[in-house]
Amino acid sequence: MCVRGLMDTDGGIFLHRYKVNNKYYDYFKICFTNMSKPLLKFVFETLTTLGFNPKYASYNKVWLYDSKEVRRYFDIIGSSNNRLLLKLPML
Repeated sequence: MCVRGLMDTDGGIFLHRYKVNNKYYDYFKICFTNMSKPLLKFVFETLTTLGFNPKYASYNKVWLYDSKEVRRYFDIIGSSNNRLLLKLPML
């Protein structure tokens, strides 16, 4: 799948951690970053077609914010990049 290859090269998994009332919350996000508007649009539309809820967060990033969607991304699309796969046990 083309999105898999694009995410493997220009994507990343990030841990978002924040604190509210002295309690910490953690969740993972996926981000695809690229300067090509057609590629960003392609990734956004493909993820939407597959039932995800991607978001444009800036002029060059497409995000999946929901931890369940991040897990589902790897269940449906997967990855061949060890840098991304190493974070799977944490999801």
